Amino acid sequence: MKVPTLLVAVAAAALAAAAQADVGPPAPKPTTAFHAGDYASPRFHVTSADYQANGLDVRMIQVQDREPLGFRCRGWLQIRPAGGAPRWIYRGDIEAVGSSYGLFVPPTQPMPRFFLVVELNGYDGKLILVDGKGKVREVPGGAYLVDFQRRLLLSRSFADLPPSLAVLDLDDGKTVFQGVQKEIYNWYRLDSDLFFTATRAAGSELEEDRTTGYSYDAAKRAVIPRPLTPTLWSRAEPVEPDFDPRRYQDCTSEERRYGRER
Repeated sequence: MKVPTLLVAVAAAALAAAAQADVGPPAPKPTTAFHAGDYASPRFHVTSADYQANGLDVRMIQVQDREPLGFRCRGWLQIRPAGGAPRWIYRGDIEAVGSSYGLFVPPTQPMPRFFLVVELNGYDGKLILVDGKGKVREVPGGAYLVDFQRRLLLSRSFADLPPSLAVLDLDDGKTVFQGVQKEIYNWYRLDSDLFFTATRAAGSELEEDRTTGYSYDAAKRAVIPRPLTPTLWSRAEPVEPDFDPRRYQDCTSEERRYGRER
């Protein structure tokens, strides 16, 4: 039996309408500046936090879309230097893939001349550095730790592709090293030195390669490998990062910390 064309069209329209009802209306188009009215619906969870550092006023706003087929996270930074006009920085639709996602402000800022924000987006990670004039610079990053002399910040990237390590001067914020074609597994202390281990393939999984340690040499501005003997391992102590965004709740401007790394 041939179904009339009109009935087919009506049925298709009804199915399309039902699908649209399930999905809900489209999300607001992203804008450089945050507009609260765009996200006033209960569909959106909006959080914000205000910070003051180095003569800057910084507001961080993040929005989660509760609609299953909507965006996952959007983030904005509003930066106002002392006596200056505010500037908005929109970080785009932040993808909820990888270990964590969103914008994260370390509770203790490590760099005296900069305000630091960590961004995890998709399989990429960045440190966002804002100086006292509101100028923004980005370097690869995610988790980081400060060396024992408090001169350098060692930033581990969570990106899928190298470089896996960026080293910054704590005072002037300059990147003094960026490289390492290996995935960092863990950091350790050996007397007054820091070293990290890398991953290696173990079948279909990755495991820690405990045969070699890698230390950053500030004089040579290079990462130096060295064999790790049982004697050295007996003196080595694990070192926790000073900040690891994976210990905090995703896409919220409120400081909500997990008990331990997920």
